[in-house]
Amino acid sequence: MGMANRWFSRVVQRLQIPEDIALHLPLVHLTGSCRARVENHRGIAEYTPELIRIESAAGLVVIRGRELMVKELARDDLICVGKILAVEFYEQPGSGR
Repeated sequence: MGMANRWFSRVVQRLQIPEDIALHLPLVHLTGSCRARVENHRGIAEYTPELIRIESAAGLVVIRGRELMVKELARDDLICVGKILAVEFYEQPGSGR
């Protein structure tokens, strides 16, 4: 983690701002294996009934399953439904997180 990132992290902690908001990190809420809400996304990179790749400031969030469907899509969050088998995170090179 670079000096600027360490400094920013300390400021975030002192101001008691949640890191996911301050750093625009993805926040994933799962409801069982049938619903996922992803906050702080930057768009959908790939969308099939078996795979949804979601871009974020930290890298990719990949949802794998069956009969997946994006139910709601808003500027900062999305909801996908279907049979969710896995949620994977792939860090963006150089993100330091």
